[in-house]
Amino acid sequence: MSATLSGHAVLDRDTPCLNCGYNLRTQPVTADCPECGMAVSISLRNDGLADAPPGYRRRLRHGAAWWLIGTLLTLPLLYVGVLVAAVGLWMLTAPQPGRAEPAADRALRRFGRLGFGLGALGFLTLCVGLGYTVVTGQARLFDARQSFDIAFILVHGAYTAGLIVTWRYLAGLAERVGDAAVAGRMDHLRRCWIGAVVGLFAIGLVSTAANWAYTRLSVYQPWVAPLLAALIAAMLVWLWIETWRAAWRLRGMLAAIG
Repeated sequence: MSATLSGHAVLDRDTPCLNCGYNLRTQPVTADCPECGMAVSISLRNDGLADAPPGYRRRLRHGAAWWLIGTLLTLPLLYVGVLVAAVGLWMLTAPQPGRAEPAADRALRRFGRLGFGLGALGFLTLCVGLGYTVVTGQARLFDARQSFDIAFILVHGAYTAGLIVTWRYLAGLAERVGDAAVAGRMDHLRRCWIGAVVGLFAIGLVSTAANWAYTRLSVYQPWVAPLLAALIAAMLVWLWIETWRAAWRLRGMLAAIG
C-alpha cells in the first residue's frame, strides 16, 4: 500500500472486493467499495475477529473445541467422532452478527455447511439402518448392496467436499486474526484432503485393475490386497494427524483472542 497526501493509506495493488469482485486498487483502506459499498477493510481481512461480539467469539471457541474432540474420537469411534466434529464445524461456520458478509465467504460457508451437514446426516442414517438390520436380523439392506454402495459413496463424497470448502473458510477466519501460520495450516489441510481424495481414487483404480487381472487373466498376487490396505490405512492416519493439528492450532488461536 501507499499513502495519499492526506495521510490515508491507499491500495497500490490489484485487490478484488470479496463481495462483488470490483478491483479496489487506488481505494483508501478506510473507504467503501465504489461498486457495492462493502468496507474495503473487510476484503483486506482487516476487520479483526478480536472486535467481533463476545457471544460470537465464544461460539467460535466452543466450535473449535467440539471439532478437536470430534477429530480425536474419529480414530477409535469413527462415525461418533464425525458427528461430534460436524457439530463443532457448524458452530465455526456461523455468520457473524452485524457484519457485512462478503459473497465469497457466504458461498464458502453455505456450501461447506451443506456438504458436511448432509454428509453427517447421511452417516447417521446409514448407521441407524445398519444397526436396525443387525438387531432385527433382517438382511434387506444388504440385499440392495448396489444401492447401499452408491449411498455410501455419495455420503462420503458430500462430507469430504463440504470439509474441503470449510477449510478455506476457516483460513479466512485466521486471516482476520492476522495469524498467517494458522491460515497456512488450514490451507495446508485443504490440500491434504484433496491429495487424499486423489490418492484413494488412484488406489481404487489399481484395485479394480488387479481384480480384473485376477478374474480375466487368472493372475493372482497375494501381496496386492494387503499392500493396498496398508496404503489406505497409512493415508487415513496421516490425514487424521493433519486434521488434529489444524484443529488444535485453530482452537489455540481462538482462545488467545478471548
